[in-house]
Amino acid sequence: MIDIQFIVRHGKGRLPSIYTCGPMLELPSTNANYPDFRSKWESMLDSKECMEINIV
Repeated sequence: MIDIQFIVRHGKGRLPSIYTCGPMLELPSTNANYPDFRSKWESMLDSKECMEINIV
């Protein structure tokens, strides 16, 4: 099962966050509509940075 959380984010933080240490997906609740969300999601997947692994 994957946990999905809707959170308030602004600016660059409006992109979805995916965590591999647990099955969690954080989606911003600040998108105006589905096309806005889809555009940002596709933009994120097309960027080279989407495959970076950040260790906290």
